[in-house]
Amino acid sequence: MRVTTFTAVAAALAALTVPILAHAGCGCKKPAPIRRSIQPQISYSGGKVTVVDPRLESRKKYTVVFVSVADGTSGWVGGKAVSRKDATTMTDSASKKAARSLQMRVAVPPLALGPCRVRVFNVSQGKTVNGQLQFAGPPLFEVGESALTITNAPIPLRDVATTLTRSNFKAGVGTDGTMYVAVDVSQVTGATTFRGQADLSFVFTPADIVMFNSQGFTMQRLPVEEEGTLFRIDPPTTGMSARLNYWRHSFAAYKLMHQQQFGKHTDKDPDWHDDGTAHVDHDKIFVAVTAMLDGRRLAPGSTKPFTLTVTSTPATSPN
Repeated sequence: MRVTTFTAVAAALAALTVPILAHAGCGCKKPAPIRRSIQPQISYSGGKVTVVDPRLESRKKYTVVFVSVADGTSGWVGGKAVSRKDATTMTDSASKKAARSLQMRVAVPPLALGPCRVRVFNVSQGKTVNGQLQFAGPPLFEVGESALTITNAPIPLRDVATTLTRSNFKAGVGTDGTMYVAVDVSQVTGATTFRGQADLSFVFTPADIVMFNSQGFTMQRLPVEEEGTLFRIDPPTTGMSARLNYWRHSFAAYKLMHQQQFGKHTDKDPDWHDDGTAHVDHDKIFVAVTAMLDGRRLAPGSTKPFTLTVTSTPATSPN
């Protein structure tokens, strides 16, 4: 197969950083998330999402049903609505002023990759018939498939010299043809260069890539002005995509601050510091790529299976 450009996954893995010079800065200083009915708009089986809707009632229990658009299968979980601070009401994550909203945080059940609908029922509506949960009447409300896309479980990355190869890798694609790749960088502390290649001809530019975190914050856009410094694209080789090299700066100071600095602990709520400002999670990153394949946008659902190879090398500077 002829590969004409670097892959979305390579960019995803390499671009998950939050460089000091990049859009929105570093650490916990980020613009407030966009208000969505489902936060974040990407998740994975076993991941957490937050449902936000004014029709929820405080302390009331609900049944949340997820329905995969790809194959029609569904799964359900129970949840309870609570009043919590809402990060979308801030001017930015450094603000200590945030209004409260009724929210319900639940775990995503096993689902096929791609868009899914979310239906919320009152607990009293459900009953088990022949081992199957059935509901009397329509849901309290429903969120359409454009609000949530299911993708791969996060790929764990490390800040040591190693090569990771994933055969038959697949990622979820949303209703608009955007591909999402999840990575886990909780174990990446030191500055590291990531190099990624794959064997599908995804076509896109740095402007087509956006990173979100597990709370819905926009973490970073690939800055075109940083090409050649923070990231570099090597030409494709026979049978492979081009290779994207990206340098991720050290997060040692960031992690130390959250361990030792007064007011930056998250003992009471993992989403908020004790000083009232928002804690921005850097451990799980979802990379959105508006990719083209054979001249077309990707179809909603799952990507074709491909082999992903990622090499990590400790590096104290971009060059």
